[in-house]
Amino acid sequence: MKKSNWKTRALALTMAASAALGMVAAPVSAGWYETNGNWRYTNENGTQIRNRFEQIDGKWYMFDGSGNMMTGWYKMPNSQNWYYLREDGSAVVNQWFYDPGKGWYYMGPDGKMDVGWLKLNGTWYYLMEDGRMCSSWRQITVDGRTDWYYFNDNGSMKSNSWLSYKGSWYYFDDKGRMLKDCTTNIDKVDYTFDKQGRMVEQSASLDIYNAIEKALLAAHPGATDAVANPTQVTLDMLPDAYGISKENVASCYGEMASFITNCDLLLVAEAADGKLNALKEQMEKALEKQKAQFEWYGVMGNTERCAAAKVVTEGNYVALIMVGINDDDGYDCAGDVAIAEKAFRAAAK
Repeated sequence: MKKSNWKTRALALTMAASAALGMVAAPVSAGWYETNGNWRYTNENGTQIRNRFEQIDGKWYMFDGSGNMMTGWYKMPNSQNWYYLREDGSAVVNQWFYDPGKGWYYMGPDGKMDVGWLKLNGTWYYLMEDGRMCSSWRQITVDGRTDWYYFNDNGSMKSNSWLSYKGSWYYFDDKGRMLKDCTTNIDKVDYTFDKQGRMVEQSASLDIYNAIEKALLAAHPGATDAVANPTQVTLDMLPDAYGISKENVASCYGEMASFITNCDLLLVAEAADGKLNALKEQMEKALEKQKAQFEWYGVMGNTERCAAAKVVTEGNYVALIMVGINDDDGYDCAGDVAIAEKAFRAAAK
């Protein structure tokens, strides 16, 4: 830290003279002085600054109870306000600050560390509870609504734009919210997004699945999904998860329960040319595999689901139906499978 050399030399001479006379050393004029490696400051009134911030030459400094200039992170007592003081003691004000090993922070015009939403030059950022800038996925509640947002490596919020992430495409609206469980028009093209926000290719299989789910939800007004805590079953998952060859499938859409203790599975597949029988056979084997995994585990309606589950065909489509929605009266899996089969046959004709 660069301080006035002539003041330091004058101070040293004064302190030496005072020590020879047995007096306590003290600064003789306003300004900075160093004691035992610590920098201190006396104002024009001759008062040593202690326990407070002081603005000196346009910069803010913090001094502890002994009057020593502080550096590094500082939390104001009885508050949640954090400040950062550089090695020269000056507070970081109204700018970004990078703390190695931790991340980026933004210190406001009063030097306080910002948290929550921050808009700079028309760009939105989000600072987490500990002040670190968010640079990935973040679930945030705004005005009582909870949505997923994505922040780029530089912290800027993604909005009105696409994101390719782990093999799937996502879209974020003008408020930065990830679209999910909807079909919407983007640049004059309709796109469909599943419950996890992933874009799904529009297909007859998806239309049939939606018809089945609509019928099940109509029978259970309090339910939100046909499958409990659903996650999408993709075409690439079929071989390893269910033993279904991709070459037998022209299109598909399905969802399974994300809980490993729940056997819910609803899968609709369109057979490739000449592959209807092969697809039906593999779907039936997949159903038996699913039963073997869950029928012994009789919680959450698994026993009832396994007993009622079936594979059905209509036209060139095959559906594996293993569902059961829990109402106040419990499970009626046989009834739910019957509702799903009826809706499947009507939609697949």
